[in-house]
Amino acid sequence: MRGGASWVNTYYNCQHILIEHVKIISRAFWNNDGIDICDSKDVVIRHCELDTADDAICLKSHQSDGGVENVLIQSCKIRSSASAVKIGTPTFGRIKNIRIDDVQVRDTFRSVIAIESVDGSTVDGVEIKHVTGRNVGNPLFIRLGARTGTGGAIRNIRIEQMDVEVSKGKPDLGLPIEGPLSAHNKDTLPIVISGISGKKIENVLLRNCRFVFPGGCVSTHKREVHEARANYPEFDMFGDLPSWGLYARHITGLTLENITCDTVLPDSRQKIWLEDN
Repeated sequence: MRGGASWVNTYYNCQHILIEHVKIISRAFWNNDGIDICDSKDVVIRHCELDTADDAICLKSHQSDGGVENVLIQSCKIRSSASAVKIGTPTFGRIKNIRIDDVQVRDTFRSVIAIESVDGSTVDGVEIKHVTGRNVGNPLFIRLGARTGTGGAIRNIRIEQMDVEVSKGKPDLGLPIEGPLSAHNKDTLPIVISGISGKKIENVLLRNCRFVFPGGCVSTHKREVHEARANYPEFDMFGDLPSWGLYARHITGLTLENITCDTVLPDSRQKIWLEDN
């Protein structure tokens, strides 16, 4: 599928979906998601190749009485000028039992994996294994916010054998549709796991993972980081942060086992910043 408009493959209120051996080149317009699963369940996406201007594979819930359940994303190759695999937005209904395994990501402007609940959804049970990223903007972004109402929940996230190298510079430079530049330097941004005051993310495990960041920051960035409760969620939403490897705020039950974080250049900030955990 080449040059499709808007969300190229969109499945609303469906069940028992198999998407296999599909190749999508979708760079005709900035809003070109590759595959969107909306309020559907029992879905398998495997052996697919995606090259998209917007999010490549995205799970969404538009209905508070709907949701997304029982999804396997396996053995896919992805390039995106947004995020490679993303939960959200919107996120109104429950999202449960999501598995991501053996996914290769390259030249991707935003996050390799983004998990977001900002419209009241409960995201419960996400298992991620064997994910690689090369020349990308961010390895991992997990955000519990309150764009509508008081916020939902994110719990029971398990990430193992993730290996990501963040680029210095713009990963999608020169492509027909590039991700939008922001006012800050994305090279300075770490993994972000952030809930909001009064709503904590619960039980996140990272095990046997390797992350490499550009480094090179000479400022400590010790300013107060705003909550941004109602803001649209992206890994750069908080601006520059006081750590280069991991920034974790408003989370309970964070476990790090055999995690390697390195920088290419020295960085003056802390490797890990924990707040209200």
